[in-house]
Amino acid sequence: MEAGSGEHSLTDLTVSPLLCGERHCPEAKASITNISSTNFSLGHFLRAVCKGLVENLAKFISPEELLRENVDTIVATGTGLLQNPILQEELSTRYKNMRVIYDSSDLGAPFGVAEYYRTNFIDSLQLSSDIDSL
Repeated sequence: MEAGSGEHSLTDLTVSPLLCGERHCPEAKASITNISSTNFSLGHFLRAVCKGLVENLAKFISPEELLRENVDTIVATGTGLLQNPILQEELSTRYKNMRVIYDSSDLGAPFGVAEYYRTNFIDSLQLSSDIDSL
């Protein structure tokens, strides 16, 4: 069985993967909590690290905040994510009301930025010029 899958998918082990802190809190440190004899394994640890990474992301950009801003799709890129099915599963679980696209091209981030500007600025510019012509 693959580490982090199956019985480990419901781990109660918690990992906060802040090895180098955060921009807003450089003194923050990583931590592992709720260790027990039932979850002291590589599979539980890998699952908890992946969940911790996704939870850290959700602190900055929550699914609720994205949906409030009418963002319903996430374009996920990067080798670390694309080659890690556990991390993909945790991302899809945490952002369950959103469509998650896993993009293996090198255009993931630029594509996301271009799509954001297209939907938020270019479309509104067209609407603005349509209104001006009335």
